[in-house]
Amino acid sequence: MLASNGELIHYTLASNFTIGNGLTLSVGNGLTLNAGVSITIASTGAATTLSFDQNSFAPQTIGGAGQSFSPAPHSPANDKLFSANGRRAW
Repeated sequence: MLASNGELIHYTLASNFTIGNGLTLSVGNGLTLNAGVSITIASTGAATTLSFDQNSFAPQTIGGAGQSFSPAPHSPANDKLFSANGRRAW
């Protein structure tokens, strides 16, 4: 679980990952999810965000055989995924 705001640059996740309540994880130069791996955006009331680098001119991708992002059932109104252009994707 992410315990403080953080950033992953051209990273591959090999195990499940949770972004804790009120935190932001920034991704630059793509993110790969190994088979069976998923990311959970786990808001319990505060805005919790997965953001793709808005300052990179390189394409931002989510790749690999892992599962797509799935918000935790706690507070989906505060679970946020932002694309490279800064627009909310869900």
